[in-house]
Amino acid sequence: MKHLFLLSIILLAGTATAKQPASEFFTSLKDTTFVGADADARLNKYVGELKAMDIDIKAPEGFRSIDMRGRQGFRSYLGMTLNCIGLEDSAKNAVILWPTLTFADKQNMVKIDHHIEGDLRASYGDLDLDVRPIIEVIPGKNLPDYANADTAVVYEYEMRSGFNGNPRPFLDRYEHAVGVYLRKYGHPDMLFKIVLTDEGLKHKDEYIRQLLDNVKFGNNPAE
Repeated sequence: MKHLFLLSIILLAGTATAKQPASEFFTSLKDTTFVGADADARLNKYVGELKAMDIDIKAPEGFRSIDMRGRQGFRSYLGMTLNCIGLEDSAKNAVILWPTLTFADKQNMVKIDHHIEGDLRASYGDLDLDVRPIIEVIPGKNLPDYANADTAVVYEYEMRSGFNGNPRPFLDRYEHAVGVYLRKYGHPDMLFKIVLTDEGLKHKDEYIRQLLDNVKFGNNPAE
C-alpha cells in the first residue's frame, strides 16, 4: 500500500474549489439522510449544533448527497453506529462520508483514534499492527486556510471484501479509502472518509483538497 504524499504539498497546489450553497446542501440532506417523521427536527438540530460549534461544512462542487435509506451497512465504514452523510461526485469515482454530529451524546462515542486503529488493523488483517508508520500527522501551521484545524491526520487503506463485516465494497465499487481526521481546540473532533474507485484512487490528492476546501472550523465555538 502506498502512503499519501505530504498533505502540505496538496495544500500549496491548485486553487480553491467551488462550494454548493449551504442552504441547498442542507435541503438535500432532508431527502437523503434525515428522513422519517422527525426529519425536520433532527436536521434542524444538526444545523443548529454546527452553528453553535462554529463549524462550516459545504458540499464540493459536483458532489450530491446520496440516499442512505436501506443502507445501514454503510455505517461500519466509519466504525460508528451513528447515522452518516454521504456525498458522491458526479463521475461516481468518490464518496465523502462523515457521521452526523451528536454533540449532546459525545460522551457515548468511542474515541476517534480507536476508529483509526480499527480501520487500519482490519484492512491489514493484523490486530497488533503499529499504525504510526502508516498515518501522517500534519501540523496546524499548514492548515490555516484549509479547515483551520490545529491538526490533521491522514491515512490510506483498502476496504477488501468483508471489511468491517460488510460482504462487499460500498455500492459494489468503492474499494479504497482515505481517512481524514481533523482536530481543533474547543471543537468536536471530526473524522471524514473518502472512499474511492480504482479511477478515483488516481486522483485521491484532489479529493482530499476538495474536502479540506469545504470544511472550516471557526474560532468562536459555544462554551
